[in-house]
Amino acid sequence: MEISPSSAAPIDHLALLVIGFICLIGLALAWRIQASYSPPLWVHLFIALPTVLMACLLRLLNGWLTSDTKALVINRK
Repeated sequence: MEISPSSAAPIDHLALLVIGFICLIGLALAWRIQASYSPPLWVHLFIALPTVLMACLLRLLNGWLTSDTKALVINRK
């Protein structure tokens, strides 16, 4: 099986864009807090962990929705 950009569904591109945007927001927030306050590690975990988990859940949700969509398209043919 060959993997190429043309084999990806358009919904995959949007999900990856959203996940990347969420990760950039989390990174910018962690950097801003570190530069401004120099907090302990637990503060970073309290802020960054929910952001990372949200991005991971979006990826899982995208896989679930994409597989359901592909199953619906296959069943219609």
